[in-house]
Amino acid sequence: MSIGAIAGLGLGLFLKSRTCELHSDKLLRITAIITMTAGLLVGAYIGNLEELLSASRRITLWKWSLYLGTLVTLTISISWIASHLGAKRGPLRFSLEVVASIGILALFFFVFHGLVLKFKSMLDAFGAPDTAGLATVLCIFLVVSWIATRRMWRLYYA
Repeated sequence: MSIGAIAGLGLGLFLKSRTCELHSDKLLRITAIITMTAGLLVGAYIGNLEELLSASRRITLWKWSLYLGTLVTLTISISWIASHLGAKRGPLRFSLEVVASIGILALFFFVFHGLVLKFKSMLDAFGAPDTAGLATVLCIFLVVSWIATRRMWRLYYA
């Protein structure tokens, strides 16, 4: 998962440094199509597409390719919607702003969820009931995530 976070940072830096919007968007569309198609073809060729329908701890190269293509497609779509909304206010604009705030905090959430999982392990070691431990760490994660997202939204959009 760490390599995925690093790849996401790289994609973010690329998007931030775009100089030619039209050329970059075309490149991103081509990248999305190629990576998603390659991921699906390789997954089908090796006969592992059913892994997409069930939880799996293994993240193989074809899944990373599919994941990258999906994220690039979502990024292009959100960018297109945001550029066509302009300065209009409303629920769609607010939703995009919240999604952007969450995206800015993605690395924080990735690191923080690891810390919360360690805290859950500590609660288990102290003999706390599993449901109580899960509820506790889930509440901590959701409250901290909500506060962080709210502050990020205020910083950029309020």
